[in-house]
Amino acid sequence: MISERKKEITETNRLDYMDAVRGFGMILVMLVHITSSPSLLECLITSMINPLFFIASGFLTAHTGGFLKHKPARYTISLAKHLFIPYFCFSFIGLLIRFVYNLCAHKDQWELLYKEIKKTLSLVGVAALWFIPVFFFGKLVFFFIMRSHIILRIIYLIITPFIFYGFGILNTSYSGMYGKGFVGTLLRSAIRIPSVSLLAAWFMILGYLAYTLYNRIPDNAVRLAIGVFFSALTVWLSWLNGAVHPRQTDVGCYPILFYVTALTGSFGVILIIDWLYKHIPLGPLRYLGINSITIMCTNSLFLLNDLARSLWKLIVHRIPGPSSPTYALHCLAILVILIILEIPIILIVNQAKRLCNKYKKSP
Repeated sequence: MISERKKEITETNRLDYMDAVRGFGMILVMLVHITSSPSLLECLITSMINPLFFIASGFLTAHTGGFLKHKPARYTISLAKHLFIPYFCFSFIGLLIRFVYNLCAHKDQWELLYKEIKKTLSLVGVAALWFIPVFFFGKLVFFFIMRSHIILRIIYLIITPFIFYGFGILNTSYSGMYGKGFVGTLLRSAIRIPSVSLLAAWFMILGYLAYTLYNRIPDNAVRLAIGVFFSALTVWLSWLNGAVHPRQTDVGCYPILFYVTALTGSFGVILIIDWLYKHIPLGPLRYLGINSITIMCTNSLFLLNDLARSLWKLIVHRIPGPSSPTYALHCLAILVILIILEIPIILIVNQAKRLCNKYKKSP
């Protein structure tokens, strides 16, 4: 009985630790919607912001290990409920907010509303909501690849970076030929969503495999040292490669560095937070991670990042450009305001319908 209780506590702690990783990822998401280009901060964030979520998902799946037992149809339906219900619910609310905002700003609100409805229905998504369909299809690809023969998994790991790069060339070459109508939006979606979903599954598989290596490093000090080294390497390499944008299939100046910094940055964060979790409370990060879907769906869709920036401008009157040495401090101040604005939305969502997360009480 005692050993079973210890095992249960260990399992809970590991899950809390990955919640903290996702929480840190959400801070990066909010920061990237605040920062301006070009800046070292933006290059660093974009190099690992999306891969971190995907790698953490594969890492956590390897730890729990139960997803392979699910039946495909049941798994697909459950995943669709968990992701697409918030996708459409938040999209509807966000479109209303943007319609009112554009009306007050005397913009052509009907044309803008039409464009945003097209993006929603084609699953391109308004603002950061593109992440939800990509995560859904990426999880499905990951599910079926991990249930396949090992040779197919190896082939997938080898060819996916080349496929993604090919999609990027296709997207760049023919983006001007799509047109601006609904058909053009569907064509853009037909290129971006599959390509980024394949890449998402690729990172999930690497996260799944990395869990084995993680367990072979029992010494916490060694894990911390590796995490710090990876993080320092990511800062340097991300600046060399410049800002990237996986949704736009943009991998920067040197495509190979996109994959390298995605891996080193993500594993660096995971290993450092693993060490921190054992020494200091990470309750706020856990809370952000638990509510990551809600934050992802609302922080830019509801124009909260613009509101946070405007509120900070009321205090300082002027925000310096990216070249200023104090620019990062201003971004952090706006981030704090943005998190404060997010908390009431999180509380409302958790009280109304627990659709966005497996709800836990705030630590």
